[in-house]
Amino acid sequence: MIEWGDGFGRVVDLRPRDVDDVQILTLVDAADRTGIDVPFGWPDGFIAAVSAHHAALDWAGGDLAQLRMRATDAWVRERTGRWPLSVSTDRIGVPALRVARVLARVPAARDRAGGGPVVEVYPAAALRIWGFKSRLYKRVAGAAARTALVAAFRAAAEGWLHLSAHEWEACDAGDDAFDALIAALVARAAACGLVESCPRELREIASREGWILLPLDGSLERLADMADTMG
Repeated sequence: MIEWGDGFGRVVDLRPRDVDDVQILTLVDAADRTGIDVPFGWPDGFIAAVSAHHAALDWAGGDLAQLRMRATDAWVRERTGRWPLSVSTDRIGVPALRVARVLARVPAARDRAGGGPVVEVYPAAALRIWGFKSRLYKRVAGAAARTALVAAFRAAAEGWLHLSAHEWEACDAGDDAFDALIAALVARAAACGLVESCPRELREIASREGWILLPLDGSLERLADMADTMG
């Protein structure tokens, strides 16, 4: 959680792991915007295929790409050169089930297309847009790359983004903490209108599948100087 003031942002709560559903709901309720690095929905083609199969009907799916990837995933690939993980065929489907369960208890968060108080984000893609090398920084194997990435990010945000030494160490020690920080910053970008909006022609499908909000190029250094668009 980041508290924003006149020209600065200060991290006031950073929990790398072991946050239960009640804690998540409490944090969402306390925040103007919340960024979550988990898919908010599944591909339309996947839902159609699985539903038909479950009902013992004729096969209703298209090609494998339509079953694996959402419209927003293709959009992110076009903008950043990176495919997000497939929510229907990768292990990220497990946290997606948890997010669906949690957000069902937040009526205002049912806007999956990026217009509500809870938005879907992709930290690695956001970092790439902001000019950072954001590959291979995950888990123990990515420790060296993460150290370099966190150091570069800290230098870029120096003067306006305030974390304690312990919090910076947590970001260096684990990608969960660092990704949480980036997710909160993209949520801030969403509140300030510094993200790419879902194209009008894709809003209907995004309302079901979810939509990853990407920050605008050059927006990082503007986050502390913008007034929230929310009351």
